[in-house]
Amino acid sequence: NLSLYTKPKKNMALTVSQNAEDKLSAWVDTRPSSAVSGTAELYDRLMSEDENKNCMSLQIGDYIPDFVAQSTRGEIDLHVAVDGAWSLVYICPRSFDAVASSDLATLAKMSEELSTELKVRRFAVSCDALPSIERWKKDIQELLDCVIDFPIIADLDAHIVKKFGLVRHDEDACAVRALVPASLLVLADPQRRIQLLIQYTNCVGHNFEELIRSIEAIQLSYQHPLLATRANWMSGDDVFISSDISFTQAKTQFPKGMVQIRPWFRLTSAPTEIDQHGDDDSATIGTGVSHHSHSLSGGRTQDDQALTIKDNLLLPSSLE
Repeated sequence: NLSLYTKPKKNMALTVSQNAEDKLSAWVDTRPSSAVSGTAELYDRLMSEDENKNCMSLQIGDYIPDFVAQSTRGEIDLHVAVDGAWSLVYICPRSFDAVASSDLATLAKMSEELSTELKVRRFAVSCDALPSIERWKKDIQELLDCVIDFPIIADLDAHIVKKFGLVRHDEDACAVRALVPASLLVLADPQRRIQLLIQYTNCVGHNFEELIRSIEAIQLSYQHPLLATRANWMSGDDVFISSDISFTQAKTQFPKGMVQIRPWFRLTSAPTEIDQHGDDDSATIGTGVSHHSHSLSGGRTQDDQALTIKDNLLLPSSLE
């Protein structure tokens, strides 16, 4: 009885609610009892999928689409495969494409950064049959000197690609003939919520350095919701403090250092690696403010804007 877990949202059509219940029943029937957990969360996800099924594309905060398909590493059930980890899905519309080949090779060569350091599980999808993808994979590894150590999923009928919004909705044609000429990178958090969408036209390869930068910034804010990163932020640079908390709360939350230029413009240093991974219970967010912060406030730098510490709070002397 789904009413034990959640109730349909107000003003929601009965057909949407019933469809979600049918999907949930089908899902439970195909999974071992040990795998059926978080039923209320699953029901909400299915409801969300039905509400958004006519949308043109996925949005930040949506659940990453689930699917079961064959790949170069066997059958993949995406939501089972990610298993509470960060996940990255790269989607290209066809195999044996030079641009897509360079994307996959770069994704493979960044195994250390993505898999080991950032703990991101990688997947790729191509609208082709599995034997063809296997031949393409071999060519990529030979031509671009790499080892593709993640699964490439076969999507011959473009059913998966359609779930990710790369099939035009306004064309009366089969999915394969209505593909959007683009490649897509989708990052999902451990709760399977989408946190990043990067879509490029087919003739342009992705910027994987920017991908790494974005994942680092997203993971930082995911671990520390009161922090946000500036334009062109790089790992180690100072970060913004949310204006959702008061000055007094911010002062308490960041006792080792904070700069407030405006009530909505406050900076502190980024958490250390120990802070981010929680390996040291004594670690405190905000260990001071580096010179990067002051270049954001009207061009003033550390040389022409002396800093003083007052009441354990770091402030520009002109704002004390």
